[in-house]
Amino acid sequence: MPKEKITYVSLFADESIHPAYEKALKDVETKYFGKHYPIYIGRDEVFSENGEFEDRSPIDTSIVIGYFQRSSRTHIRRAID
Repeated sequence: MPKEKITYVSLFADESIHPAYEKALKDVETKYFGKHYPIYIGRDEVFSENGEFEDRSPIDTSIVIGYFQRSSRTHIRRAID
């Protein structure tokens, strides 16, 4: 027989944080979601000749997080050097 587990929940959450959270979330969605991102090698922004891949939220697949470069061995060698 499994041991009983006692947990506690507070129903008196601070509701004043919700507007700030919603604003911050909207700012992130507007500034970062759905954008095309380069590879950074050193201080250089590099766009790959191999194209991009799309990354979506695992929680809501209708949300495109962004488009990211497909790196190659050349990019990896350049980053190591």
